[in-house]
Amino acid sequence: MYGPDLLSARTILGWDEDLKDGLRRANYQPRVYAIEYIALIAMAPEQSARFYDLALYEPADYVVVTGAVRDRYQMDPLRFAPQLAFYDSLRARWPKVQEFPASGTGSAIAIYRNPSHGRPFASRVPGPLPRLEIAKSSRLTGEEQAFYYNLGLNYEFFGFSNHAIAAYSEGLRYPSNRPERYAVMARRLAECLVRQKRVPDAMAFLESAAQRAPTRAEAASLRAARAEIAARGRP
Repeated sequence: MYGPDLLSARTILGWDEDLKDGLRRANYQPRVYAIEYIALIAMAPEQSARFYDLALYEPADYVVVTGAVRDRYQMDPLRFAPQLAFYDSLRARWPKVQEFPASGTGSAIAIYRNPSHGRPFASRVPGPLPRLEIAKSSRLTGEEQAFYYNLGLNYEFFGFSNHAIAAYSEGLRYPSNRPERYAVMARRLAECLVRQKRVPDAMAFLESAAQRAPTRAEAASLRAARAEIAARGRP
């Protein structure tokens, strides 16, 4: 968080369709990045510890560290030992490729490269889906679902449909901290199935997801999506 404002799949999905059409006609081809944010939980910062595991970011080519986040944890080393251990592991195992000192109101930024990858994310076969380690007694924050939603978008946008389906499926197991995210994620999973020409699977999944939806509005949204997919196949 508080890093460079890079263009991501999630940003593009939020654009108005008319804007997208206009940019296509203008042959606008920006550089788009697969971005995964490391959770920052302002009201309960200790709960971010589960996201400070370097193994979760094995798919990444780079990790961007901002002083605005790191320095919060450094102010209380005992309270935030897991977070600081993450930064220690990053410095020890990933080479630093660039550093920008703080200037004015801007935060210091350091960029670390994943030494395990010789090719960028978009041009290599992804490895296994990263798994969050969560103790049964620990409180869920909603950021768990956000983690897998962003991961699914990255896989989907760059053409890795099976990994996107796996990420969305994993994310749907967790509670959300955003209204309608459950339905949005389920719809994206269904669209991945449709693109794989697995329309019956998509229809069955949407009905099952509607039955498990946390709100009536989301259940209705998923049944509407199911009807839309069914209508596409009609003459």
